[in-house]
Amino acid sequence: MTTIQEKSGAIDAAPAWQTQSIKRARANWWTRRVERPTYEVVGPLERFDERDNVGNRANLRPGTPEYRSYYAAHPEREAIDRRFRFYPTHEAQEAKRGKVYHRYPFGLALTYASSVASNLAPLVDTPPNHERLHVEPAIAARNIKGVARYLGADLVGISQLNPAWVYSHQGRAGHWGEPVALNHKYAISLAIAHDFDLLLACRGFSLACTIETEQLAFTELSVLAVRLASYIRALGYPAHAHTGGGQVLNVPAAVDAGLGEISRPGYLLTKKYGPAVRLVTVTTDMPLAPDKPVDLGVQDFCSKCKKCADVCPVGAVSRGDKVVIRGARLWPFSADKCFRLRCALGNTPCMYCMSACPWTKPRNIVHQTAAEIAIRVPPTRRPLLWIDDILYGRKPRLHAYPSWLDPDHRPGLRERISTFLHKV
Repeated sequence: MTTIQEKSGAIDAAPAWQTQSIKRARANWWTRRVERPTYEVVGPLERFDERDNVGNRANLRPGTPEYRSYYAAHPEREAIDRRFRFYPTHEAQEAKRGKVYHRYPFGLALTYASSVASNLAPLVDTPPNHERLHVEPAIAARNIKGVARYLGADLVGISQLNPAWVYSHQGRAGHWGEPVALNHKYAISLAIAHDFDLLLACRGFSLACTIETEQLAFTELSVLAVRLASYIRALGYPAHAHTGGGQVLNVPAAVDAGLGEISRPGYLLTKKYGPAVRLVTVTTDMPLAPDKPVDLGVQDFCSKCKKCADVCPVGAVSRGDKVVIRGARLWPFSADKCFRLRCALGNTPCMYCMSACPWTKPRNIVHQTAAEIAIRVPPTRRPLLWIDDILYGRKPRLHAYPSWLDPDHRPGLRERISTFLHKV
């Protein structure tokens, strides 16, 4: 049995003036760590049933036992879900996408690039190494974060896994209705930021949304999670990479891990990248020191802004107040409306709410300073929103694809000005 406990004192050694309290005060000043997440729990938290996911419901076939049992329990959803089955299969979605976007051959071809998530399915959870490395939780957490960043993560945080964030039942084909039993103690939340140029082209109906989804959600994040889980298992601990939907809710786990706060449309809103990130979770029993949640002022900011609700073409994002959802007070979001639009476009989401968010800006000193002011000085949030509306518009313009995806496009003056404002 291997141990590195004897090295922990040397690793953690620090000058006398650099005490833990000073370090903690500095960290809290820059990240505003708090004891509890900023979402409001008003009752017992209920686990989410993956069978209720609108995409999984759309894949149900009439006449099957799964179809009959589900709609016997939820008869009010049968008529709503019937319209989703026009383009449910992958082949039908690609055919529809080809008809809608046939004038963009380069972008269309990139959306057809196959993802690797399905090929990695056998590797998401395999037996750990029989020899276990024992290490202090703080050192292990530091190591895991460093490895995750080396493997490609832009943000990484650790939390104690709340059982309420684990699905109650699986909803994917082949495992429909199976109870989920996940007893891991820790959740490692990983985030990769979207490409900013493509994100600007995601305002409205654009292939850039599908390109980014395929690239991040089904390729980069899947590879990252599987590699990190394999690394943990090599140290002798069980680990599960929750790719392709997985068995946990990524956003609340990431909120608990201190990556950001939950926003009006239900995205995770981070300090550095705004909502322009994709998430994946790795769960494990390896002893890790968890991170504290953060308070970025998002709950107050989103209550004033509502830009995501203004730009949503189908009204899926609510302009109203929070409601109680499975035991927590959150802003409601209509996944049915969002998915209906996605089906009509050949499995192409619009991502307008994400790209139009005032927090989705270049990662330079100007915008990072504005974000820092919004976090620390609440009275400045509404004036900053007015400035954002003046510079970028209440409903920001759709940008063209990058030149390598659309070499024939010649931007006009207004587009050049808009691009310049977004880049400075």
